[in-house]
Amino acid sequence: MIMKNNNLEEAYKLLSAKLQIQNTATPLFGENPGGLLIFTENMRFNVVLHDLDVPKFRTEDRSLGSCEELKAAVKGALALYGTYSVDEHGDFTGQHVIGCTFPNWNGLERRSNELTLERKGGLLVEHLPLENDAFVLIEWQRIED
Repeated sequence: MIMKNNNLEEAYKLLSAKLQIQNTATPLFGENPGGLLIFTENMRFNVVLHDLDVPKFRTEDRSLGSCEELKAAVKGALALYGTYSVDEHGDFTGQHVIGCTFPNWNGLERRSNELTLERKGGLLVEHLPLENDAFVLIEWQRIED
């Protein structure tokens, strides 16, 4: 399905990803985060977030990584994909996660009361409320060709 009005359909690079608890902001993917977010015209999305400073493995075979290497790699990365929806004005209304590197999110449905995406020119701001007034704030910059 292709939506005529779609304010999200673009590719974005990660600017920042932070966990906000009270007055303290903690980077979720280190001090040097990387990421890509793509919203397609046929209502699919793909997200990759990672810490660019996670050390390389000692081996070229990732299945042979040490426990410490594997733990750092898992903690330093998140990827998910699925479908999304917008309203008649082209604004985000929800997402369905088909698959994720965090298996608890496979099949997850989120509506705009659980996750907001707000477009401000070339900036896309993602806000995910958590318990006890904490929240995740992710800022994306539209990629210009």
